[in-house]
Amino acid sequence: MKPYRKPEIREWVEAGFCAWLCTALLNLSWIYTGENGLAFSTNSGLMPSICLFVLLWLMFALIGRIRPASSGKVLMASVCLYSSACAAAGGNIWFIAGLAAVLFWTAQYLSNKSEKQNLAKTGDFYGDKRLVYAAGLLFFIFVGGVTALRYMTFASPNFDFGIFSQMFERMKTTGLPITTCERNRQLSHFAVHISPVFYLMLPFYLLFPHPIALQLMQAAALALGILPLYGLCRYNQLSKKACTAVCFCYVLHPALAGGCFYDMHENFFLTPFLLCLLLSAEKKQYAKMALFTVLVLLVKEDAAVYTAFTGLYLLASGREKKPGALMAAASVIYFLLAVTLLDRFGEGVMIGRYQNFLAGGQNFGSILKTVFMNPGYTLAQCLQADRIGYLLIMALPLACLPFMGRKPSEYLLLGPFVLMNLMPDYEYQHSIDFQYNFGVLALLFYLFIRRLSQCKEDVRGKLLKISLTVSCLMFLFAHADRLSYVGRWMDHRQQYRVMEEALERIPKEASVAASGFLTPHLYMHEELYEETAGIKTDYVALDLRGTDAKAVEVYEQKGYRCVIYEEGSIAVLAYAPDDNQNSGKSAP
Repeated sequence: MKPYRKPEIREWVEAGFCAWLCTALLNLSWIYTGENGLAFSTNSGLMPSICLFVLLWLMFALIGRIRPASSGKVLMASVCLYSSACAAAGGNIWFIAGLAAVLFWTAQYLSNKSEKQNLAKTGDFYGDKRLVYAAGLLFFIFVGGVTALRYMTFASPNFDFGIFSQMFERMKTTGLPITTCERNRQLSHFAVHISPVFYLMLPFYLLFPHPIALQLMQAAALALGILPLYGLCRYNQLSKKACTAVCFCYVLHPALAGGCFYDMHENFFLTPFLLCLLLSAEKKQYAKMALFTVLVLLVKEDAAVYTAFTGLYLLASGREKKPGALMAAASVIYFLLAVTLLDRFGEGVMIGRYQNFLAGGQNFGSILKTVFMNPGYTLAQCLQADRIGYLLIMALPLACLPFMGRKPSEYLLLGPFVLMNLMPDYEYQHSIDFQYNFGVLALLFYLFIRRLSQCKEDVRGKLLKISLTVSCLMFLFAHADRLSYVGRWMDHRQQYRVMEEALERIPKEASVAASGFLTPHLYMHEELYEETAGIKTDYVALDLRGTDAKAVEVYEQKGYRCVIYEEGSIAVLAYAPDDNQNSGKSAP
């Protein structure tokens, strides 16, 4: 029989800390009600909380005395659960950084306490490649599920998902990327962006011809990016356990999922293609390098920026001088050709997003002139308050390692980040909630892996702990509220069903003008416009959620008659200037 061991003061403190966090966690009604700060403290009962705290304190102290090995697990679980709840409830980037520091301190404290006694036993489990596949699958389920629910709850707008939904339907029937709701006239989408890569998705769309299939393809392609990422880790001689940690950092980086929640865009191809390109370069597989260079260029006209800087990096580092020079040169030539085609035959390049650099004219020369003549101004534009917050969100989940390269050549891979995300005054390009981060993420993760491979094993382990901790917290902070789409669908599914049925009653051959959130659901119509364009069409579909019926009355005065009216949901009107009698329920 073991002699009685009186708990040490440290064990009492640990148990009390766990009890405090668990009590606070159970009291966190403000997560759901929005009540926080002094209001929460004022309205919460103190005595019940004190009684709960004392009870939990005694229970955790008893657990620590009976099973000392479990005390560390209880402490880590308490800190993780409370930090996750706080991150999910909201805050700001500094709040998340503080939570991450507490989590890392806890992990470091327990690591020193246990002297790594259990690491050898858990190494095989954490190095299991099935964990990597599970991470990719969970990413696909979460992102694919949320984006599908966005469509099902009529939360996907015309710009840009209505455009792509109609475009793919026209590609299915004609083979051409024609839209009418992008510029309110019949137009090839390639007149706006040169993106032949969409044809890679067409075979899958032919099998499953529905807009939700586009959302799922995006989620699947990004989840598959985990495979070349794992290959890069192994090629750089990271342990299996470290490879698994990097892959979890990838799927938990808030910008990867965040870029999907404004629906599907061709930019998502950049992440897996660039990772495959970098892996091919590492392995000196020149045919694959050429293939993935072409695939990246086919994503969009500005994708040449990523391959150009990648080629310059390979050239400057001395690793692949000739292939790097060829890649950079081909990228510049392709970019100039694409820009010329858009200027002469299309809608022109969207250079207005660099309005803060266009001092001498609407052209790229003006941007180069501004940068050359006043580098201080360029730096000031990159370090605006909103850019700094964005920079921290991108860098902290990677422990800032991509920005601490030892070799000057590695900083060339940060060129697209500066050029595409920090310099423009177009607010969406420095936000994790839009599609402009996919290419940069591939380059940042490559630099992350390179820096980890240069670290000693113990330092690498600590850096990966920091990265995983921050990634988890920031993912919860950025995306926990996305699950609200589930509740929205469950609460209002009957309303959405009524709206779908109303739109299905519009003849497929008819031209339609519709509210922005209705256009993705009218993708089968060849003539489809946003209702705000003022184009006369056979039918008008109005989204009445959160609005009154005044818009219906306006269209009735223009010669339309209301054929379907569901108060608070939807109205469908048909053009009939000589018929003043409504065949359906009239608007009040």
